[in-house]
Amino acid sequence: MKTIVSKVFRFKTLFLFILMSTLISVSNAYSQSKDLDNEILVYFLPDSLEIPLKVAELTDASKLIIKSKKLESALKKLSITNIKKAFPDFNAKDTIRITSKNEKIKLPNMSRVFRIKLKDKEDAKLASETLSKENGVLFAEQNGYASSDLIPSDNRFNEQYSLNNTGQTGGTFDADIDAPEAWNIFTGSSLIKVGIIDTGVDGNHPDLSGKVSGSQIQYDEHGTHVAGICAARANNLYNNQNYGVVGVDWNALLVSKAFNDAKSTGDPYLYQIINEAVNEGANIINNSWKLLFDNSQAGRYSTTVRMAFANAYKQNVVAVASSGNTGDKGNIYQYPGGFGQGIITVAATDHNDQWAPFSTYKNYVDVSAPGSDILSTIPGTGFASFSGTSMATPHVSGIASLLKGYNPNLYNDDIEYIIRHSAEDKGTTGWDQYYGTGRVNAYKALQFLQSPYQLNQLSAYGGTDYGSTGTFNTIIYGASGLADGVYIVKRHDVRKTIYFSPMYDHYAWGRGIGSTGWSIESPNFAMPYCDVVEGTLTTNSVQLRTYVYEVWNIAYQFVGWYPTTPSNVTFNYTVLGKPLIAPVISSITQTPNPIGSGVTGTATANLSQGSGNISYSWSYINKPSWVSLSFSGNVAYITNDYVLQKTTSIQQGALAPAFTFTCVASNSAGSSTMSYQPYLDNSLSGNQLVNNKLNVEETKLDQNYPNPFNPVTTIKYQLKEKSYVSLKVYDIMGREVAMLINTKQESGYYSVPFNGASLSSGVYICILKTNDITISKKILLTK
Repeated sequence: MKTIVSKVFRFKTLFLFILMSTLISVSNAYSQSKDLDNEILVYFLPDSLEIPLKVAELTDASKLIIKSKKLESALKKLSITNIKKAFPDFNAKDTIRITSKNEKIKLPNMSRVFRIKLKDKEDAKLASETLSKENGVLFAEQNGYASSDLIPSDNRFNEQYSLNNTGQTGGTFDADIDAPEAWNIFTGSSLIKVGIIDTGVDGNHPDLSGKVSGSQIQYDEHGTHVAGICAARANNLYNNQNYGVVGVDWNALLVSKAFNDAKSTGDPYLYQIINEAVNEGANIINNSWKLLFDNSQAGRYSTTVRMAFANAYKQNVVAVASSGNTGDKGNIYQYPGGFGQGIITVAATDHNDQWAPFSTYKNYVDVSAPGSDILSTIPGTGFASFSGTSMATPHVSGIASLLKGYNPNLYNDDIEYIIRHSAEDKGTTGWDQYYGTGRVNAYKALQFLQSPYQLNQLSAYGGTDYGSTGTFNTIIYGASGLADGVYIVKRHDVRKTIYFSPMYDHYAWGRGIGSTGWSIESPNFAMPYCDVVEGTLTTNSVQLRTYVYEVWNIAYQFVGWYPTTPSNVTFNYTVLGKPLIAPVISSITQTPNPIGSGVTGTATANLSQGSGNISYSWSYINKPSWVSLSFSGNVAYITNDYVLQKTTSIQQGALAPAFTFTCVASNSAGSSTMSYQPYLDNSLSGNQLVNNKLNVEETKLDQNYPNPFNPVTTIKYQLKEKSYVSLKVYDIMGREVAMLINTKQESGYYSVPFNGASLSSGVYICILKTNDITISKKILLTK
């Protein structure tokens, strides 16, 4: 077969690039303190108050499950605007610890502590005083402040909203990267180096002194400004006074590699200084710049510069680049931000966590970071505020260096994906071209490297060929066993499903380093590549993918499989998450014990272990007809519907016939089963007797239980005299939705189940009518 191969030539334009910062004067700032004055912390005992299952927080206190009428009455008097658990991830098993002396100790069950926000400070004070008097409350106290020892003393730190936003620049509280919280975990390591590929860094600036190696040239103030955002010294003294700003990473060293827009020698020089930074030990390289055409238009692609970044990636270096400043000027695709694999590309946000209009928005944006009016160092001893994606980028480089310092075993892909997955989602849910996966968060990124999270770096071997392309021409650079050049290739999609220990709240990603496959990039720079097939992640498995190539020379002579054959592929990957532990039911406890006639009690399945999304299923056998059961999660609601009437002869200790129900707790890691026989007592213990007969002193309709309910609740009432009884449920518009009772009944205690499965969520009215009285109660159905 005769094949005509056309060689691809790139017409070289003159190399120009400009810095991406737009200099904007600092706006007037004002200070706003972080205010917790209207929030209290309350420890509620079990069986007193709960938030409905699968609800993180409530803004409507009426939706709380309150099991004490007195507590319910007290809460109704308070101006509650929000309630949630203070320690949502705390588990009962965390209450048992083994000391260094091998002694077992018990700690408070912090899952019972709730954060309650009131309308104002005075309401919060009243609420703490009121709830402190309730039997179901261990403590109620106002929330307050703490001053971290790691907040830097630098005298201009309070102006750096990007690190800690209190509203000091007129922006939104907490629209920042949570730097102080991150510093409570780690402030950085001097073993980590960040390469600043820029216009030079003033290593004599008081906030940068002793940190900078490499080029001593400074062409303008941009490089020094970028360096300060990334790694300015903390707690710095100058002339015996607290001084300056602070960088994201306090301790990282900086490798300065300087270029000059007008005098640089073009792409080869960029290639050189990028490689120099890597050779001089940079673990991260920051790139707050773009390539330009000779008419100063952004968007020029450079194979030479791309190769420099490919080389850095192969050496396990993290490269961070700005997305560009053309968001309001044509939104032009540009480089190095658009190179793809091996680049973390950063867009810019402002002090309100809004996308900055100048920020280029494209499909290559990975994350975003504060980039508007960012205060940092400039040559000499000064400071200035600049804007641009140039300023956003070193925030991410600083987080990358914190991660690498905290765990030196992280690969470059590990750092990229931790930063992406820990970002706070902004804009459209999920990834979008304005924010990427979100605005970065240093604290959350470091939390991923702490318990209960586990990071497992794994490998798998051998793959399955899922098909190939037809033949096409591409250029291959830097491949072992192949000279750089044009080749005829056929690309094969190679996949493997791998299994790991069950996890939850977890992520998986491929790591290029050590994998034997290439990407689909063309030209291809032989960068090792492995990724996750979208939508395949489960609790214990994921499908990995890479690509291998059949290669022919331009004479159509077969050269071989590169970098290997499908069956010999190595997939390197990382799984990060919380270990999923199979549940074990240790006991089922009943409250009250026994459950008397006309009473609804609970049986709760208690776990000795278990994590993740645990589901519960219940079954029963030999249930008496006068027992009603409903289930919610790990709780069974048992209503003893045995009717005690005025004519009933009383026999104390009349125990109900035994019946059994079974609970199964399960998650993806396993299941546990336990059976239980509830203890019911149909005697009249606690009721007033006259002549050995029941004496009901008044006709009354009790509040349904549980309330709110979904979908079953129990309605209890009592009759003083024999009477015609009507018990109906109406919606809020007065329309009858259910008739529960419509007959004559003797004096006594009664309970009726009501099932709202066919109704929508909302408030309903239950009305009891007798010969001489009408009583109503509001009931709340929540689905």
